[in-house]
Amino acid sequence: MRCLCTDSLFRCNFTLVILLVLSVSIYIFVMVHIQMSTRFNPAVEIEPLDRIFNFNLSLDKLVHRTHKRYLSFMLDSSFVQRGLKKPSLRTKSLITRISHLSGGYLRIGGYAADLLVFSIMFQSPGDHYLKPDGGYCSFEQVMCHNSKHLRKFAMSADSWTDINLFTNQTGLKLIFNLNALMRGDRRWNSSNAEFLMDIAYANQHEIDWELGNEPNSYPFKFDAEVTPEELAYDFGTLRQLLNKYTIYKQSLLIGPDITHPRPSKLGPAKYLEEFLVSKPEIDVVSWHHYYTGSNATVQDFLNVETLNSFQQSARIVNEIVRRQAPQKQIWLTESGSAYGGGVEGLSDKFISSFLWMDRLGSAAKNNISVVVRQSLFHPFYSLLDEDTLFPNPDYWVSVLFKTFVGQGVLNIDCLDENYDETLRVYAHCGKGKRKNPVLFGLNISNHSQGIGLKLNTTGNFYSLTTPHLASSVVHLNGKLLELVFFDQLPSFIPVKIVVNSKNPVPILPYSLFFLVLDISVPVC
Repeated sequence: MRCLCTDSLFRCNFTLVILLVLSVSIYIFVMVHIQMSTRFNPAVEIEPLDRIFNFNLSLDKLVHRTHKRYLSFMLDSSFVQRGLKKPSLRTKSLITRISHLSGGYLRIGGYAADLLVFSIMFQSPGDHYLKPDGGYCSFEQVMCHNSKHLRKFAMSADSWTDINLFTNQTGLKLIFNLNALMRGDRRWNSSNAEFLMDIAYANQHEIDWELGNEPNSYPFKFDAEVTPEELAYDFGTLRQLLNKYTIYKQSLLIGPDITHPRPSKLGPAKYLEEFLVSKPEIDVVSWHHYYTGSNATVQDFLNVETLNSFQQSARIVNEIVRRQAPQKQIWLTESGSAYGGGVEGLSDKFISSFLWMDRLGSAAKNNISVVVRQSLFHPFYSLLDEDTLFPNPDYWVSVLFKTFVGQGVLNIDCLDENYDETLRVYAHCGKGKRKNPVLFGLNISNHSQGIGLKLNTTGNFYSLTTPHLASSVVHLNGKLLELVFFDQLPSFIPVKIVVNSKNPVPILPYSLFFLVLDISVPVC
């Protein structure tokens, strides 16, 4: 190799030697750092543990297989009313950060979807900003409509283009929620939807579709009614419209997007059953769920009963679908910690991640194939801060889930009678060629707890902690999680641990975790 130094040969060789030594030193430093990081980290090695619970992990069969777009996201239609501003969907940093969540759906829908009208030239924001979800009216089934809520707004062709472009650039697929309240003679008027589809078809945008948002709550939100039978008929009209476009013949129809049923409020369940009895032309049965309302407290977020409320609603939906549409997938197309935009000071903090992690595990275990998270940004339950685009804790949970967790759902149950459900553990097949099983979950107690497993293996362990439950700061194995150069993800460095009957998996108080086991499972 020719020396490019202009000085003497001695100086040239000396410089090359110095550079070589420096490079080797840096390499050794990095490798030692990584090796030490993966062998030992006092942040996750706890001894002794306050409590140990024994779990049985079944590796012989899957209990469910989720959709490939299982973890998906949402921008509320009220963001369209605000003009797709703050932030703009064309912001490079936003596109990069959301690209780390690629592979899912992006749903544009929600409360404001039933007020949205498409207009090629005109963008009408209205004279007030709409709330980001149905809130108290929808989920508590309380009459609280207001004349202001009934004012429609327009979405321009430019906004429609921006939505589709953003979806493509971030590696997501669009679900668009059409306005079901454009009606005449108690039938859906499809002319405005056809107008919108013409533009989408001309640009060959791939889209799946919904019609109406939480129709069981129309009387409470809009002082309007669309019966289950009428909506089922309207879905037939929508399918006929989609069949006119070659690209949309295969589009999924998703509905009816009811609010979550509960033992104390079965109105949504009744609507769903009557809708499915009418044999609508849908491909997917959809519903929504929020754990609590915007006045929730810290105690609500750390309550086992709050977490278990989702399972109760999921069982009701599953029973109805088994009776009336057993071949249909069930999707949770809107979800968050608390309706009404979330809880200020809680829904965008670490404490909310307990609800999010538990939902991701519980939904898959309860036969849900897609979970759509409200929302990417705005307001309090957002994944990114709408002003700074700073990642909130649930963003990191979502990124790590997409990194490690695959579609196959394995069964794992606690064997102990004194189990109090504060240590919650889920199991999936992992990603990668070997399909290693992955355990993930949460500890919502102030005790260090151990997961006892009858295995004899090792695993890569990732523990998520925070200095304070109401903080946006997240540590992974004791190291601050933050985006690095040009909004790229950092390296996720694990702790290597032994997993056997004598070495329970240690879970810190008020922490989340992922554990990738070093075994291969044939069913995965």
